[in-house]
Order: sequence, then structure tokens, then C-alpha cells
Amino acid sequence: MKKYILIILIQLSCINNKSNDNIKDSTDLNNESKVIINKPTINNPLGKIKNLHFGCGFNKDINRPDINLNIPNQREINEIQNILFYSGIPMNFEVYSANIENAVATIIKNKRYIIYDPKLLKFADRNSNSYWNSMSILAHEIGHHLSGHTMKNDIDSHKRELEADKFSGFILFKMGASVEQATYTISVLGSEEDSNSHPSKYKRIEAIKNGWNEANSQLNKSAIPPSNEFNNEIVGLEFTIEDFYSKEEIIENNYEIDELGPFTGYVISNKLENDIIISMIIEITELPKINGNQLPFMFRKNKRIEIYLLEPEYASNALRGYFEYVIKPGNKLMFKIHQEGNGNYPYPNYIKVLPRN
Repeated sequence: MKKYILIILIQLSCINNKSNDNIKDSTDLNNESKVIINKPTINNPLGKIKNLHFGCGFNKDINRPDINLNIPNQREINEIQNILFYSGIPMNFEVYSANIENAVATIIKNKRYIIYDPKLLKFADRNSNSYWNSMSILAHEIGHHLSGHTMKNDIDSHKRELEADKFSGFILFKMGASVEQATYTISVLGSEEDSNSHPSKYKRIEAIKNGWNEANSQLNKSAIPPSNEFNNEIVGLEFTIEDFYSKEEIIENNYEIDELGPFTGYVISNKLENDIIISMIIEITELPKINGNQLPFMFRKNKRIEIYLLEPEYASNALRGYFEYVIKPGNKLMFKIHQEGNGNYPYPNYIKVLPRN
């Protein structure tokens, strides 16, 4: 019975129709000269909004232009703050609770608001014994604000919802939800077919999965750092295998015979141990032309590999100072490596600093 009641509640929709024939911004839709908001406070815990006619509702249109507002629960505030923490943005909207059987993102007098019904969030969580459901509802509404959906009514309403769903999936991955947890609310409570304002749950599940998978693809990724101040001075600097190992080590261990490369890539980061750089992370941008197809799987274009520098100790004393500038994040290198140990750890045979372009 609970499931069917909640399905009725969650006929997910935004107030605007799919048609974009009459493009308006949110101030027109809310007719701001008529909207009145009295915010609740600790001393006066009951507030009110009158004449509200625009907003992106999670489960239905805004059918109550007059809404009684309450101070939000700490639980929902904590959830919203967690979502924003993983989004990297400040809380630039106000949050209130209300008995609306819904969650709504709206804007009034150039101020963003999220209004939610705590009974809806609790009911959704109890249905699956998981707090990810309330997280997904709140993340969806935050996604509407971040995507600018509450600023103008010039986007197809189905497109709005799919963008907010994608954001929800993206953030829930960042927060630790599985793809099943991220899609559960829509999969159980979404509509079977497209409505006037919302896509079917199958399209929405796909959008959430797209966001989740996009975040997953960034798991071990970061932006390439900017070029460091010494980059131009060290372009062309080379280190050969003799700079890294003694002749005896090279012959005894077949370092030259087992050589792979040359590769091209950007230094992403360094790892330190006791204030000594022991390895560098490089994102490969170009593979060897001859043996690229026969390389181990770890050596692929756009993959990141860790090249170890501690054993054997890298470079001679005369070159060590220069070498630490060479492997700074942001530099573009041509390099060759050999692999050692059961884990096939790569160590450098050759490094050359290239112009960054």
C-alpha cells in the first residue's frame, strides 16, 4: 500500500508545460509584484508565501499558491550541506519546510528557495530503508537551481528534469551511492510514460545513470596543472638511462632490452615520502608508433600511470636539482620506461622536457 501511495505522490513534474511558445522568465511567471513572503523565524516559526505560481516541483505542479512555511529540520539542512560540499559551491538559497507533499525549487524577488515536505522525504527513506532517497530528491532540486532552471522558462520541461536528474546521479556518486541507490527513487516512484511536464522513469533513470557514470569516469582524474615557472628554461633537457642507473645495473637487469616507449604525457602530480619525491603521475597523451598495439593494458592513451623514482635512486647529485624541476606537475615529457617486480612497476629509462602546447 505504501508503494502505491508514494507513486501517486511522486508523479514528478515541473510547473511549466513542454511548450516553449511563450518564453518568460521567473519574475513574469511569479508576477513578483504580487508575491508576498513572510519568512519564519525562531520567535515567529510560522511563515507564509502568497501568490506563488512558478517553481520546479519534484512530484507535481505547485497547486498551492499560498504556502505556510516552517523552519527546516536540521536533518535536511545537513543533507543539503553535504550535497553542496561535494558540488563545491556555497549555499546561495534559503530552505524552508512546508506541508506540500512535494519539494520545489523556486525564485522570488531574485532570491532562490528550496521548499520541501519533510513527510515526503521521511516516507521515501522508509520505503527503502535508505537515506539516499531523500538525498536524491534534494539533489534534484538543487540541480534545478544550479542549471538555471528557476531563472527562465525557456527550456523544454523534459530537458529540465533530465538535467536535474543527471546532476542528482553525478552528486550521489561523489557522495558514495551505488548506481542502484542513485536510481532507486525514480525506478520505484517514477511514471511509466511521459507526462506533459516530465519524462518517463526510464528516461530519467538513464539520465541519473549518465550523471553517475560521468562522475565515475572522473574518479582518478584531475585537471592538468598549469605550466610551472621553470618550464621554458628546462625545455629540451634530457636524462638518459645512464643518469638513472649504473652500467652494471643496466646490463645485469636488462633495463635497455625491456625498455618501453617513447611515450608523451603531462605530469599530473608527485608523491612524496619523508619529503622525497618517490613517484610521479603522468597522463599519457601519445603512444609509441611502433609497439603501441603490443603494450600492456596499463599503457593506453589518456590513461594515468605512476612512474617510480625511489629505487634505483634517480639521477646523479649534479642533476638532482634540475630533475626535481623536470618532474613538477604541469610539465610535458617524452619518456621511456622499464618495468620491475611482480607488480610490473614502471621506472624511468629516459626523460626529455617538451614545450607545452
